[in-house]
Amino acid sequence: MSKPAKLLNEDSATLNIKVNKSTSHNKYSLVLLATNDTVIESIEWIHLDKTTGYQACLEDSCKQVIYPFNEITIESNGVTKKFVSEDGFDVINLYDYVLEIEKEARSLTNLCGGIDLHHIFFEGLHLEGDVYVAYWGS
Repeated sequence: MSKPAKLLNEDSATLNIKVNKSTSHNKYSLVLLATNDTVIESIEWIHLDKTTGYQACLEDSCKQVIYPFNEITIESNGVTKKFVSEDGFDVINLYDYVLEIEKEARSLTNLCGGIDLHHIFFEGLHLEGDVYVAYWGS
């Protein structure tokens, strides 16, 4: 069985990133700016699932295995981690793993001199070689 080229790309998920300082928009665009000394206080999903939101996704429909292999490697913003599961991975597992990586990786990003607070719309995991890369949009 071959691995799917994309995972979670039909759902919708948005990050809520809380920081220790106020932020501003670039005067030439809508990019949300953070200074280089801004610290992330928390990151969480605020919307997950294309129609019904995060709570509905915690129900049975998102607990079905969608990736039947026993390991997966995920990369986001330069941080790569391997996850292992004897029973494969369901939607919630995969979103939890992306969030785990993003909690570490997001503070390493640099957009206009500070943490990237602008690219918060998750666009799925895309297979590149043997690694699933998280794509983020704005």
